[in-house]
Amino acid sequence: MALIKCSECQREISDKATSCPHCGYPLNKIEMQENENYEIDDANSLGLKNLIDKFDKSDNKIEGSSKNSTNNNISNKNFPFIRVIIIFCGLTIIIFALIFNNNQNEIISTMANSSYENIQPTKSESQIKEEQIKAQEEAKKIAQEKADRQVKINSFLSKMRIETDDVKDIKWIYDTSSPMYINVNAIFIYISALKDNSNPTLRMKIQYTGENWLFINSYSLKVDDKLYTITPSYGEVERDNKTTVWEWYDFIPNNSQISIIREIIKSNKTILRYEGDIYNKDKEITQTEKNAMNNILQLYDLMVKQ
Repeated sequence: MALIKCSECQREISDKATSCPHCGYPLNKIEMQENENYEIDDANSLGLKNLIDKFDKSDNKIEGSSKNSTNNNISNKNFPFIRVIIIFCGLTIIIFALIFNNNQNEIISTMANSSYENIQPTKSESQIKEEQIKAQEEAKKIAQEKADRQVKINSFLSKMRIETDDVKDIKWIYDTSSPMYINVNAIFIYISALKDNSNPTLRMKIQYTGENWLFINSYSLKVDDKLYTITPSYGEVERDNKTTVWEWYDFIPNNSQISIIREIIKSNKTILRYEGDIYNKDKEITQTEKNAMNNILQLYDLMVKQ
């Protein structure tokens, strides 16, 4: 039995006593104070506190019972090394535990995915065959629709006036009633396309002829009770003269202007006004012009879909 001092009254007491017989101070508090001298917070966070505490208690008992013993001094010198080994072993165990846990999670995830794939509904041969038949029928339907459109396109083209450019492989498609020259007051649409009918582009032409210049800067269209205005940019209205003067505007209509064309075709009465700097001139769009617009627009729609 070794004697140690009570940290409360400083009297000597047995190291095996649970409390000081003089002042009643509990011995376990003394052990806790001694243990605080060992900074092992990192070991505590790794779950090795109990193991190290046991070695600390053994160390404290050895120090209290035989301070003059050579063997005990050797044990005290070797204890830090033992502590390092214990911490290293603990860390190794924790790392391997984490690796094992991750591998286990991957295995579980793989098994879950495999199970999910296995429970996915598989298509029967009859379902696959039915889908193939539907796809074939859809392909036939599309091919038939394309063939029908081509028949209609050919029918329209047979009634059109076509002008070609053999150098650039371009053609222009006009309704036969549309004027060939600019010496007529008119408004009409036509199509420009490649020779194989690909890349169709809808165009619109408004032309004026008369004895006096108007120097047109815009066009007003009174379609039944609606009023629309088409305003060319500066320089887009072309002009020429001989015995009479000619002013014309040839352009690609935008979507809103194409909508105006459709309204003109359906209208009861449409008046076109050539707006000049000083003078204006009005012209009512004839039914022949409306029919020509309708023919070209139908052909254009078919060529775009084709």
